[in-house]
Amino acid sequence: MARADLMTRRELDRTALTLGAQVCLVLTVCTACAPSPVIAPSAEPTMVQTQQNEVEQLGLSQRKLGDLLRELYTTLPPDSARQLHDTQARWETLAHDECSWQRDLSGGGSMSSLVYATCLDRRLRERIDWLKLFLCEGYGSTGECQASKQY
Repeated sequence: MARADLMTRRELDRTALTLGAQVCLVLTVCTACAPSPVIAPSAEPTMVQTQQNEVEQLGLSQRKLGDLLRELYTTLPPDSARQLHDTQARWETLAHDECSWQRDLSGGGSMSSLVYATCLDRRLRERIDWLKLFLCEGYGSTGECQASKQY
């Protein structure tokens, strides 16, 4: 064999290193491309899910308060119903202002809409719990009654 056809030991080592690096690169790329194991979803709700749940709850509370107010407007004496209507408008302004203040206090980040919705839902539930007693005898002085329990 001619010397030109033979690779020196040094050339062989260099070629082996080059091929080894290429094989390692291919294996690394293939490993990175391999599908990762499926990770089970967390039982904890995500921020988006939490916000969606709170918005849904807020909607339910708003409808419940609306239903309660309609019932009160028809069962209360007319003058009291008008006063409640006027008072309710002022209460809504106050509730929105308080919850806006609390939202702004939170720094206005990604949590701000959740802070606002949670606050307003809490205010609505408190209002429902108080107003529903006016459906009862003595306008709540005797406690809950069957009519108030639906709210």
